[in-house]
Amino acid sequence: MFLLRNRLVPSALLGWPLLGWALLGAPLLGGCASGPSRAEERAAYDEEMAKARQRHEAERALIQKERDRALDEVEARGREIDRLGRDLEASRNTAGAHKESLDAALALLARKNQELQQRKPDDTPRTAAEAVPLLLAKDRQIKALQQELTRLRAGDPKPEAGQRPVDGIVTSANLELDVPVARVDGDP
Repeated sequence: MFLLRNRLVPSALLGWPLLGWALLGAPLLGGCASGPSRAEERAAYDEEMAKARQRHEAERALIQKERDRALDEVEARGREIDRLGRDLEASRNTAGAHKESLDAALALLARKNQELQQRKPDDTPRTAAEAVPLLLAKDRQIKALQQELTRLRAGDPKPEAGQRPVDGIVTSANLELDVPVARVDGDP
């Protein structure tokens, strides 16, 4: 056997006449001539590889784009979580301040309530008894001032006999602001 154009040919055929060679070689040569050449096969292969590379690059670019978008979304969510955390902390601080303020107000209210409960029942009449003479004195002073104003408007510059001047009325007034005058619902 020997190799003829990459095909095995029995050595017995070598002795045949030229016609045998022609009959035997025609299908072999025809088969080689009718098939695609190596350059054509290579070009088809290169073209297919180029298309595959383009598809691969397009898929890779799409995956990269989706990855970048997902990373941006993760960063945005992270910023949102940070903002919500800061808001929650501020809310807790505000709630704590409000709670402290409420506790202080409740303590003050409890202390005032306890003071009111500790007062003796006879405090109210004594306070009212002290307020009545004060109110009567103030009423007399107001009437005296009104009479003095009426007299001055009438054009009489001299005070009437037995009346004190206005300065004496005002300076003799004594007002104690700490004394409660009346109680409303138990509060002075």
